[in-house]
Amino acid sequence: MKKPSVCLRKSLSGCFRLGLFFLLTPALFAEGDALTPPPGGTQVFSQDIGSNFWLAGGPDFGEKKMIATEGVPFTHAVELRTRQRPPNPWEFQFGETIPTAIHKGDVLWITLWMRATETTNESHEGFSELSIEQNHSPFDKLGLFDFSVGNKWQQFAWTCTAERDYASGETQICLRGGYAPQVIQVGGLRILNYGNSVKPSDLPHSKITYPGMEADAPWRKAAAERIEKYRKANVKVIVQDSAGQPLPGATVRIEEQRSAFGFGSCVVAKLIEGTGPDNDRYREIIKNSYSKVVMENDLKWGDWDRHAQEGHKTTLAALQWLHDQGIQIRGHNLVWPSWRNSPAGLAAFKHDPGALEQHIENHIKDIVGATKGQLTEWDVVNEPYSNHDFLDLLGPGVMASWFKLVHQIDPRPVLYLNDYAGLTERGEDTPHKDAFEKTLRALKAQGAPLGGLGIQAHFGGQLTGPEQIVRELDRWAALGLAIQITEFDLDFDDEQVQAQYTRDFMTAVFSHPAVNALLMWGFWEGAHWRPKAALYRKDWSIKPNGQAWNDLVLKQWHTDLTAQTDASGTVSGRGFLGQYQVTVTYHGASKTWPLTLSKEGAVLAATLPAASP
Repeated sequence: MKKPSVCLRKSLSGCFRLGLFFLLTPALFAEGDALTPPPGGTQVFSQDIGSNFWLAGGPDFGEKKMIATEGVPFTHAVELRTRQRPPNPWEFQFGETIPTAIHKGDVLWITLWMRATETTNESHEGFSELSIEQNHSPFDKLGLFDFSVGNKWQQFAWTCTAERDYASGETQICLRGGYAPQVIQVGGLRILNYGNSVKPSDLPHSKITYPGMEADAPWRKAAAERIEKYRKANVKVIVQDSAGQPLPGATVRIEEQRSAFGFGSCVVAKLIEGTGPDNDRYREIIKNSYSKVVMENDLKWGDWDRHAQEGHKTTLAALQWLHDQGIQIRGHNLVWPSWRNSPAGLAAFKHDPGALEQHIENHIKDIVGATKGQLTEWDVVNEPYSNHDFLDLLGPGVMASWFKLVHQIDPRPVLYLNDYAGLTERGEDTPHKDAFEKTLRALKAQGAPLGGLGIQAHFGGQLTGPEQIVRELDRWAALGLAIQITEFDLDFDDEQVQAQYTRDFMTAVFSHPAVNALLMWGFWEGAHWRPKAALYRKDWSIKPNGQAWNDLVLKQWHTDLTAQTDASGTVSGRGFLGQYQVTVTYHGASKTWPLTLSKEGAVLAATLPAASP
């Protein structure tokens, strides 16, 4: 048996430094459709994916097998099952040697089809990475492409340009499978060499698309009408003197300070409390851009325990700073009911339900008591569908007792169940969604003080259309609970599509009356679990998706109105719901009042002394 070479990964930025050019813009095609390249390309890889492809990393991490296919332009595919995630994606992969020579300047066109039949990822997507590379040290890359896929066959196409000559048999193609447990199926592989006769941009390539991305898509008008109806209200300022007489000609500025809607992000306590330019910029963006935040890890059980010896000094100081800025804070999360996402010491109670239950209650009492008065919400339980070890041992009804205990200790926060079913996977129905709804209904029936449901929204390249987003939200709104989008990010390379979908997703969500918050899961590349999804690069330059966020939150959905009072001393208008500062200037004298604009509207009677004759 041929011994496989280990494909050593280089970063995408490293590929650019090598002078490579490639396009990665996947799209969904109906089964049987296909991208067709122009004539003139020479087949450099004559074998389709077959049983002769070597497998690296199995059986420790998984296995591959051949399967028959229907409805796509190939008859067989490889099914790659990942059972255990290796330290690196390339430690579990399959591939084969490319038998032909590749010369400097050659433009290659690569295409394949893939689908994911089983996933454990929060976006319900499968992941892979294709590498065309030298098959011995230093494993120079001709092209390196990472991509994600849903449960329907999808075609991908890329181009790359070789920066030097490679002899026959010196290169190989590798398809990575070293991700979280999943089952992907791959077929229809083709590699064509066009020499230097074409530009890479001349070759057909797939694109990330989603329903409703057109500028004139009908959903946009409906969303705008809902935003006007549900997110704005009438505001009136009446300016008068101390005798109650109207003061016409006064200048009134009605300036929004904080949105009533929870626009924000997860944040990190040590960055809030740290010193240095990055910390200053981090705090500045939080203070000026967000009305609500959630602690990324600091209030998770494991992190909380690790910081017990220092008295949780950094975490509690960060909470106090946020509270002082008038920013609402979500707590995330009290119980993540699995061994793998809880402190390792809890595994000692796998056969002692009573001790486990007592440890959970003690933890809840400790952390809820320590943060009492600081938080507006708590995620009491996180992801019980895929994290159910505790529930298997204690019974699912134990969740209601956790909710009741939290409310007894601190009745102020609204209590949430948080999960990643709901909006991803292009809106297709899944057992996960059904289980989420069943759990929510059971908690209500058991008298749990459940106030809301948190819906995560981690997307790869499989994007749910905005109209479908609204339909999904309608489903959850029928439960009569508040909804928060708790973890939103877009993990792919196309920054323009990333920005466009950010605008469209935010618009669909903001337009739905049952939703009261939308939180990114991180905003700075220097502190982001998926750096490509960040709004700001490591050097704090803003990305297109960050600009899209700011354009909506700080401009389009922000009210700053200045006008002169009419003959009756009145200024009227409409504004977005939130906290305001109203400043009235008359004959050089100014006075400022706070104002809350709620759904019912607001009227402020502003009294100023009359001007001296």
